[in-house]
Amino acid sequence: MKISLGITLLFLTFPYYVISSNIVEIQPVDRHILVVRFDDGYVRNHGYHETGVNDTVFRDPLDIGKAVNILNYSLTSKNDQDYTKGVNPKMISRKSKPTEFSWNKVENYPVVMEHWIYLEFPFPLKAGMNYELKVNNLAEYINEFSFLFDPFSMLSPSIHVNQLGFIPESEKKFAYISHWMGDRGGFESNDINGRAFYLVSSVNSKVVYNGIVRKFSDFQTARPDVPVNESIRGSMSGADIWACDFSAYGKPGEYRIVVEGMGCSYDFEIDADIYRDAFYFSCRGLFHQRSGIEREAKYTKWTRPADHNPKITPEYYGASSKHRVYLTSIRNSDLTDESGHNQKEKILNSIIDTLDNCWGFYHDAGDWDGYSSHIRVPRELLMAYEIAPENFSDGELNIPESGNGIPDILDEAAWLINYFRRNVGKTGGIFGDRIHTEFCDSFPMIGMGIPSWEDPGFSIAFGEDPRLSYDFAALAIEYSWCLKNKTKGLKKAILDSLSDYEEAAYSAYRWAESNTLPEDSAKVIASRATADVWIYKMTGDIKFQESFSAIFKQKIKGSNRLGEYNFIWALYSYALLPEYFTGLDKELWKEVRAIVVDYAQNRVTNAIDAGRGFRAGGNPSARALQGSATIPYAMPALVAWKITGIRKYFNVAQTSADYALGGNPLNTLWLTGLGDNPPKHIMNLDSYYDNIEDPIPGIAPYGPCPRCDWMSRPGDSCRGAGPWDNDYALDNVYPASSLWPIHELWFDNPYSPPSGEYTVHQTVAPSAAVYGMLCQQGGKRKPNQPPVASIKQSVNSDGSAIVLEVRAGDSDGRIERVEFYVDHKLRYIDKSPPYRFEFLKGNEPFRTAETKVFDNKGARTVARNQ
Repeated sequence: MKISLGITLLFLTFPYYVISSNIVEIQPVDRHILVVRFDDGYVRNHGYHETGVNDTVFRDPLDIGKAVNILNYSLTSKNDQDYTKGVNPKMISRKSKPTEFSWNKVENYPVVMEHWIYLEFPFPLKAGMNYELKVNNLAEYINEFSFLFDPFSMLSPSIHVNQLGFIPESEKKFAYISHWMGDRGGFESNDINGRAFYLVSSVNSKVVYNGIVRKFSDFQTARPDVPVNESIRGSMSGADIWACDFSAYGKPGEYRIVVEGMGCSYDFEIDADIYRDAFYFSCRGLFHQRSGIEREAKYTKWTRPADHNPKITPEYYGASSKHRVYLTSIRNSDLTDESGHNQKEKILNSIIDTLDNCWGFYHDAGDWDGYSSHIRVPRELLMAYEIAPENFSDGELNIPESGNGIPDILDEAAWLINYFRRNVGKTGGIFGDRIHTEFCDSFPMIGMGIPSWEDPGFSIAFGEDPRLSYDFAALAIEYSWCLKNKTKGLKKAILDSLSDYEEAAYSAYRWAESNTLPEDSAKVIASRATADVWIYKMTGDIKFQESFSAIFKQKIKGSNRLGEYNFIWALYSYALLPEYFTGLDKELWKEVRAIVVDYAQNRVTNAIDAGRGFRAGGNPSARALQGSATIPYAMPALVAWKITGIRKYFNVAQTSADYALGGNPLNTLWLTGLGDNPPKHIMNLDSYYDNIEDPIPGIAPYGPCPRCDWMSRPGDSCRGAGPWDNDYALDNVYPASSLWPIHELWFDNPYSPPSGEYTVHQTVAPSAAVYGMLCQQGGKRKPNQPPVASIKQSVNSDGSAIVLEVRAGDSDGRIERVEFYVDHKLRYIDKSPPYRFEFLKGNEPFRTAETKVFDNKGARTVARNQ
């Protein structure tokens, strides 16, 4: 059977043909190299009240021996004289990795693989010519694929670009060319440098700008992007990198990059408020991680009953009693590790009260606990607001507080502040920065089918703590300051209510001063410094500046251990004071500002100045894990930009965002639910059980991770025992994981904390803050809405085939494509209405038919037969 393929070599030009799920796509790496992607199947993961043994694997493994035999591929053409007779590839290479995982212990945790087979032909393919690739029985149903080689419409995996886009005045607009081809290594070419590229309108295919491709970095000689022991030669991409610079063009519109003889990029926009979608999704990602409230349908389709709320959450499924929260006298700052597991007996033996109003913290991905590190969430959001208050407004996020007269970003920042404000202990200190839900023997782990709102256990809130009390004091004052000093048009009732936050902050500060034990000093000093700065910033009382100054001289000046979990927030906040602030210590202020700018250079910009791949900010010596590939690490640079006014620091924030938003080796936009190629599976326990195919939106997962992560067990030599350990995925890749570029080692594994997990403080809030600061002042761009679709199933006139018809529309864009799946296998892709697919009836009845309808910005809707 023959199939004619179009833009991505998967779009059929006429109906009735069946695509086997074996071959997902065929794309041009360059004009003489095609890559054929094979998919071995899928996993039907367990759902609500099921367990891991219910994970069912459907796979038909590729015959690797046949797949790497050049004689099993032949390319012919009727109008390219070089290919009038069938031509075999002259070289073949492969990479393979697992992309579907099972928690089924009985079957020894099977995985499903995908394979990329690279076929290098002796002659370049010519634009405008028709070709036919013959595959010798490697796919289940088809042997011949016909396509028109049209670089203006054929997606190439070699071209990487921010899939959201760029602001018109951006000084750094780049697309990149790079590709790693498995056991052959990185793509190399002697003729790409100097080749033409084009900026093409996605609406009418007209060229609006053209330029010349230039070499950006050489794989063999470039400085390491990441530690050399974690990636091949310390490279993020494992290959040479070329750049397409279109910085000179800024007219708003929808575009793609086309490289002569290669193919095109994903579509993107130039728009003054282009980062609004990224901010909207990521900040709402925080809303989806709130604990203690019902997620209602008017705010999200990912609805859920209230969890871990002692007022309304059942103690367990079907119980009439409520979830129990106990207060222990053990303080979070007494713990010798973050979890507290090694002090379980002491903690449980120190319970002093039962709480009925302790709720409203944040969850992370793989557990339902609250952590002191979550304090970083409001710090990130409040700092973003202080730097760019005009970027944010009330009502833009569709959260329960929307419409209350306060910008939504501040409402989200206040979520945790209000939680702590409720948690005032009997002696006046703040408690509950650590909420432990895992001490109960019946705690539901991964693979048990129990969602958060049915947790059968109890929670432990940790006791009044001077460190937390200082942290709360700083946050409450900062929140009030942002409203008083950076927010226009506030109602008098809101302004009057801020005195309650301020008094609560001062009370917590005084309590912390009086209740800090001698052994607490080192643990609380960074929190006190931040509180000192903010009370001085609010009141002008120089005794708090003097306290901060003393801490600065003793602990900060000359230190090389600054970071997001110690003094940096105090330094940011002090550095942003105006030069003529009341009683300001000018020398101290200059020293602090110099340290902040130096911090931005060391953590973000120096690597870019030294030629780091794709102009992504970061620290090349830091381990390549926990979001290093998935978030735009740029807060230090944006603070430096605000302090100095130097545009360079703003530019690096944008190029770092480019990398996280799709301009990376995997062409992945690292926010669930956004763009053409977001993460498909993440570790979110409630998402396992909500009967919605897509995970909650707005989440940047930890992403690619090197071997020997924190799930490795003593004595296992960093070999994975199951899907919870990212090393398990690394054990199944080809070639060996040590030969891969680190940023290609992503597996869409929903069971692995080191890669599929995320935290609100490490990935979600930092993403929201940076994307928010890059938004347009006063911007009102509305978030992209998914298309609407319905599916109708019937039988054709002679009864021989099933007919699937889809009606689809998009209120704020256009339908890009409709994918038809039968029994979870991709069968057909249609690019134009009427969207219709026929397939012959088989001997066995099919179980499910569904379609995935995509709009031009990557949003999708799933429609299923009933």
